[in-house]
Amino acid sequence: MMRLTGLWLSFLLFFPAISLHAQDTTYLNKTEARQLMADREFAKALPLFRNLLARYPKEPEYLYSTGVCLVKLNTETENAISLLRQASATGFSPLSWYYLGLALHRSYQFDDAIRAYSKFILQGKSADVHSFEVDRQVEMAKNGLEHTQSGRKIQVTDITAVSSDNLEHATKINGSGKLVKKPVEFCNKTDLREGFRPLMFLPSYTEMNDYVFVAGYEKSKKNRRQLYRVKNINHETWGLPEMLNGGINTSYDEEYPFFDTKNSVLYFSSKGHYSMGGFDLFYSTKKGRKWSAPVNAGYPVNSTADNNSFVVKQGGETMYVSKINTADQTGEDLYKFWISTNLPLP
Repeated sequence: MMRLTGLWLSFLLFFPAISLHAQDTTYLNKTEARQLMADREFAKALPLFRNLLARYPKEPEYLYSTGVCLVKLNTETENAISLLRQASATGFSPLSWYYLGLALHRSYQFDDAIRAYSKFILQGKSADVHSFEVDRQVEMAKNGLEHTQSGRKIQVTDITAVSSDNLEHATKINGSGKLVKKPVEFCNKTDLREGFRPLMFLPSYTEMNDYVFVAGYEKSKKNRRQLYRVKNINHETWGLPEMLNGGINTSYDEEYPFFDTKNSVLYFSSKGHYSMGGFDLFYSTKKGRKWSAPVNAGYPVNSTADNNSFVVKQGGETMYVSKINTADQTGEDLYKFWISTNLPLP
């Protein structure tokens, strides 16, 4: 009969402890990662799920959760697509199809995105389909197909990475006005409650009875952001914000209005109308008291990211457009475009 040496005996006694410790570590990491994800702390959850996925590369939960974190952080889109394709094939969660659709949408794979969204509509909970506005995502993907087939020629003359807090100082407007946070006096109760004081363009000078344009929350309970105008009554007193009519506002969010007084053109960003994904830049001409039907500025001025118009100069030939590049919107890329021909006014 073989006798166990002291060394082997020590190893056999110690090995179960190692195994139990590894299991405990995995359990603790999984528990922490799940909680961080529930708290929407995706940047903190991601490295934990990556470590878990490295240990268990075929585990559906880790494939799904790592992919979702990447989508939420708007980074490594191709990797997110690969992970979510694998997760969706396992049947782990119908939400895999939704997030796969988002990742494909952002990478301009519109046909595949529509197929993924459609899978989620068929397999997901009706409450989730409604909550995530998946029908609208399908519409925007279809819009993206059309926009990318009829792009315009532009020249990007400058790209600057800026934080959202510094956007008002990043553009150069040649004395025509400045970007400022919406004054408290222009805010309604919902704006103040939500802490919503977006950037607005304040002209250097306005005639009496002229208007400035701002974004703000609706007074109703729908909690949408819409566009308003505020009248200069006598250079010292301003009127109450009036919601713009004539089809400018939609049932989705509108923000970032800029009014070109020379051409009577209002530029703004909207998640409604004919958007290809998130906020797109639109423009409308004021004719008398009416606004023309808003027109999408087209691809590649617009993209599948959020595109926020802040200022347009020289009759529409030069514009600054910011594109959100992080999920928490703390960082943006500010593009300065020069368009070879003016945007065709509607």
